[in-house]
Amino acid sequence: MAQFIVIEGIDGAGTSTQARRLAEALRDAGREVRETFEPTDGPVGLLIRSMLRKTEPPLPDPKAAKRLFARLFAADRHHHLHKPDDGVLSCLAANRDVVAARYVLSSLAYEGDDAIEQAFVLAQNAEFPTPDLTVYLDCPVSLALDRIRARGQTVELFENEAKLARVRAGYERALSGYPGVVLRLDAARAPEELTQDILSQIAR
Repeated sequence: MAQFIVIEGIDGAGTSTQARRLAEALRDAGREVRETFEPTDGPVGLLIRSMLRKTEPPLPDPKAAKRLFARLFAADRHHHLHKPDDGVLSCLAANRDVVAARYVLSSLAYEGDDAIEQAFVLAQNAEFPTPDLTVYLDCPVSLALDRIRARGQTVELFENEAKLARVRAGYERALSGYPGVVLRLDAARAPEELTQDILSQIAR
């Protein structure tokens, strides 16, 4: 049976790297795999990406800005799940594994600063399925910043020490009540070791 596997963590934790490595390993094992990510490269996802590249929030009120992002991510996620050609649900129905870098847990971590905001994010995402496996890459903020700087790319809205620390705390809150199977791994370990641990969990 096809599985829906999500890789989560703060910016710089290695979510994209592990999603790519895991997808390659599953293909090598003879499985059909759709590797994907959020925000997507669809119309709403591209809008989100353009907003994240700016140094200032899209709205002056921080609470309003977070709720705007929560709504946009939920809209992008709905499209991501339901696209008829290569959407998550279509792939799973065709017995293709789906490996995604980021999903609902990211919205809870980035936009759910307290119980009220977490409830708001959960309401936006209530209809979406729970992954078969969620992998959380627990990454120290200092290591994440080193990796982000080493990329040499444009620094996005959440890629600074204070915001990364806030998001890491948001992940801890969100994980305490997140449904489904969660595999927590130390993101400071070698990438190949992390991939092997994920494959071992899938095999169970």
